[in-house]
Amino acid sequence: MSADFDSLTNRGEYLSAHYFADQLAVDLRKGILGLWTTRETDEHYEMPTPRKLVRELRGTYLSETCREYFADLVDKDADDERGDVRLHTYGNPDWVKRLASWHQDVLTALGYLDPPAEPDDADGPADGIYQQIEPTAPEPPVELAVHRAGRDHIVHTAWHGDGIVALDCGWTAVNDGALDADGAGRLLYPLRVNASESYETGAALATWLFQSELGGPSGEPPRFVLLLCGGVIVLADRNSWGEGRYLAANLDAALERNDRKQTGELATIAALFSREMLLPAEGDAGALWIDELLKKSTDNAVGVSGELREGLQRSVEVIANEVLARLTQAEVEPWEVEDTALPFARELTRESLRYLYRILFLLYAEARPELGILPADDGSYEAGYSVARLRELVARDEQLVEEEAKQGFHLFESLDVLCRQINDGHRPYGTEPDTPKPTTTRRPPPRRPGVAAKTAVCASSRCAASCSNRRRSGSSVGPCHTPAWRIVDSICGCAMRLCTRCCGC
Repeated sequence: MSADFDSLTNRGEYLSAHYFADQLAVDLRKGILGLWTTRETDEHYEMPTPRKLVRELRGTYLSETCREYFADLVDKDADDERGDVRLHTYGNPDWVKRLASWHQDVLTALGYLDPPAEPDDADGPADGIYQQIEPTAPEPPVELAVHRAGRDHIVHTAWHGDGIVALDCGWTAVNDGALDADGAGRLLYPLRVNASESYETGAALATWLFQSELGGPSGEPPRFVLLLCGGVIVLADRNSWGEGRYLAANLDAALERNDRKQTGELATIAALFSREMLLPAEGDAGALWIDELLKKSTDNAVGVSGELREGLQRSVEVIANEVLARLTQAEVEPWEVEDTALPFARELTRESLRYLYRILFLLYAEARPELGILPADDGSYEAGYSVARLRELVARDEQLVEEEAKQGFHLFESLDVLCRQINDGHRPYGTEPDTPKPTTTRRPPPRRPGVAAKTAVCASSRCAASCSNRRRSGSSVGPCHTPAWRIVDSICGCAMRLCTRCCGC
């Protein structure tokens, strides 16, 4: 089971990537989601859980008076030639009121506000008995007294309490749009400190609040700030916000898909962004639920790093021993191919590590196609060049039983081609019809040792054979630095298996 839904953004690895993808769902199920399941099955527990209330937001949000209304007016502002005026959205009191009211619905579902009482009318809303009536005159923003730099200020918030502040921003259905200073990242109620200082965006005000004192000079800064952006919600943590790390959830996409499983997409969003997640766990007066997850995330990252370190050490030993074995087979002593500037043992270790790190880099690049390093989502690349294809070959024939498979060079040569394409480019400069001609003489990029020219390790099988032949003919051997060692598939496959298992790809 995985919590790695595309509606969730784990920016800057607020939780470690491996933990977020593989372990978070398990810990949520055993923790807060398990607690909610107990409550939902207890006939004496009457309060609805955030999981239930978040599911019921769908009927309100997908109506013409909510998402369609917000999206239409945002589009009109985008088409307006006047640009910054925004008469249809921020300059429209009705749009602001409706959006602030929707944010109140979201806060209610997540447990920050008490849900309205169950209506007696049997003809209540079909999607849920706890939906709020369509807003016509919503409550005004909640005022929060803040002390900063010897002065007191009043900040208009959607809600505040327990070291948490929720801010009303604009509307977006895209996670990245939540911090757009010219779009949905703008506050519905900006803060003006003085004539020369003001805060127009939720991100800027969150940073300001994290450096302020709530309630007065002796108050504590907030631990969390929630940025409410219509179809997106952002959780900013004081301990990591300055590093660009935070969580975001796309309510728009999640409510559209309507995954109602007990540990599904909506349940995971409800768990991560609920008020209960940001408070101490039941029976624990100190640790917050979210801090427990952060601690487990750190421990998980340390464990993965330890496994990776051991796997790399083992891989270096396998490759280095193979190099020594092939030198012995060619009747060549290590000193005969040693660089005078670098001891053979150090160079062998360094180049073995380079080769392994190259495999790890390729695995990571293919796992993250959005980085644009490799066209990992292209069918032709996947079938002809990808490390994933080589990994399948290794997994299918793990022992490499046949002699040809053991002593062949298909795995090595495939990785060599891929590394050269990344390092040198897949097409020579100037071969494309639309390539601009340089105004000055273009120098070729410097050749980096270990990337293309130095493909794997320092010694070379061709070098070893050459040294052996020269010895037999009575010629002087001397040092040789031909960087073209080729690793047989049995060794290359072993290295790939260890890298794949240890990095969790």
